[in-house]
Amino acid sequence: MIASMVPELARKYESFAHTADIKENLESMYSENTRAFRYAATKELVTLRLREGASVHEHVLKMITLIEKLVNLDVVLPPELQVDLILLSLPSSYEQFIVNFNMNKLDPTLDAMLNMLVSYEATIKKEKSVLLTAPSGKKSSFSKKRKSSVPSKYFAKGSSSGSKSGKVSKQVDDVCHHCGKPGHWRRNCKEYLD
Repeated sequence: MIASMVPELARKYESFAHTADIKENLESMYSENTRAFRYAATKELVTLRLREGASVHEHVLKMITLIEKLVNLDVVLPPELQVDLILLSLPSSYEQFIVNFNMNKLDPTLDAMLNMLVSYEATIKKEKSVLLTAPSGKKSSFSKKRKSSVPSKYFAKGSSSGSKSGKVSKQVDDVCHHCGKPGHWRRNCKEYLD
């Protein structure tokens, strides 16, 4: 045991008779650091969140590293809790994955979980690229046609949808289609009505 130590520590423990005494002394010397490491790793694991658009592969690998670090520090983390911590760190774009995961009652290893999330991330990116390349639908062409087919001269000025009373304004330069005289329409034409 002494041969595997740093020379400064080896000199300190040469006088110890049993390895159990050396182990006990080392634990007492470094136990405070263990608690600090455990706290820091736990805090990072619990607060770690995947940013929208960031790589899920790197994120889950970092979480697996933190989980393994905690297990090495004698922290008991059941496999279900490990998976739940990873699921809780995902953004809202992974909600469908989480619902499917919980409904199917999957119980994967951390490596299998990583593979499933990477596959889902690829699916999300593919769907986004399809949405971005799709042409803007018929709605915009319909609204353009509608705007161009309704002449603005029939509406009163100052209103985008007609006059305040909802009636079409009458203009002096309107021409009757029956008699050809300005100032009235065919429905109001005295010649047409007689």
